[in-house]
Formats: sequence, structure tokens, C-alpha cells
Amino acid sequence: MNSRLGVIGVPTSAGAFAPGKEQAPRALRDAGLVDFLTRPGVDVCDRGDCEPWRWRPDRENRRAQNLGKVVEIARHTARRVRGAIAEHEVTLVLGGDCTVGIGTVAGHVATDERVRLIYFDAHADLNVPASVREGALDWMGLAHLLGEPGASSELVGVGERAPLLEAEQILLFGWDLGRPPHSRARRQWNRALRHGRRREPDRRSENSRQRALIAHAFWCRRARRA
Repeated sequence: MNSRLGVIGVPTSAGAFAPGKEQAPRALRDAGLVDFLTRPGVDVCDRGDCEPWRWRPDRENRRAQNLGKVVEIARHTARRVRGAIAEHEVTLVLGGDCTVGIGTVAGHVATDERVRLIYFDAHADLNVPASVREGALDWMGLAHLLGEPGASSELVGVGERAPLLEAEQILLFGWDLGRPPHSRARRQWNRALRHGRRREPDRRSENSRQRALIAHAFWCRRARRA
């Protein structure tokens, strides 16, 4: 059983809309995160931060800005996560923009773990480069994890397999259905769900069957402050 927590910092805003997110890992450390984790007796291995990368406009690739750097960082993150798992650590990855999650998942997939993802975000991040003008890969993460049509092949293929996940492995948590819908993204998720329903869940475990059903049919709306 894993008993040590591996903290991995990925200070990047390469996939974001603007600079700033690359400062988050350092800000969390300065706020005492590692000390807070060790206080109750958790064995923490702080693996430090990689080289920071600050967002800049990519005028050569406006629909998928900084794609090459996002792919590079995702692959590097996957290697670091895989190394921590090899040392029997539970990983806590500090980003950074949302594309850090692609590298994190890729690192776990490489170990042949049964991966389940709770995607906690007010957006489903099912956009692809052709569907949004801003070009920020930050809100295209889930589409690339699923290998949706129109996703960048370079980012879809950062891991040991492509796509990294199937729809039945994902629970969207916090998706605010009250926001103006991204119609293309909604159609993409519905298509992914229909594809997933044709796949039989793992019958060896009642729990895994229930998790698959939840991933098909359940969304939790983002909690609103009173």
C-alpha cells in the first residue's frame, strides 16, 4: 500500500489564456502547503518544480497556441509521475494550467493502473482547436484525453496509448449546466457517452460497474454560494 505522498510541481501557463498560472506551484509552497501536509504525519517527498514556462502568444498556431510546448511539458510530467509511482508514492501534481492533467493521467496510464478521473471544473473542456477561436488548450484537455475528432494528434498521443481514457472512466464534477453551452462540446460529450455505453463495464467488480454507470449518467452542478 502506498504510504508516501510525492509532490510534483509543474509551473506552466503554456496552455492558458494568459500568463500567471505558472506561479501557482511556488505560491502554494510559499503558503506552506508541504508543511501543512506533513503536519498530520504524512510522509511527503517533495520532488520540486520543473523549469517554469510562461504563456506567450503563438501567432503561428492561433487555434492551438503553444502546442509544441504543451506536448513537451505533458510528456515530461508523465515521466515524473511514472517515476513517483515506481517509488510507491501517491502523486499530488501542482499546476499550472489544465493541460498538466493530461501529463498526469498519461503517467498513471503508463503503469497499467485502472485509471478513473473525476474532472472537477466548471467547464467540460471538450473543445477542439477548430471549435473555439481563442486557441487556449487549457479548455480542450478532456477532448484530448478522449481523443475526440478534431483534437490535436500530437497531444492525444503523449502517452502509452491513444486515447488515454474512454468516456466510462470519467466523471464530470462541477460542470455548470447553467452556463451558456458550448454546443459542439456538448455534442462531443454525448457522442463519447454513446460510444461508452456500447462497452461492457468490468463485471468482476460491482464497484467498477457502478463507477462506469455514474460516469455515463451523472453530473454534479457546481455548488453556488448563497
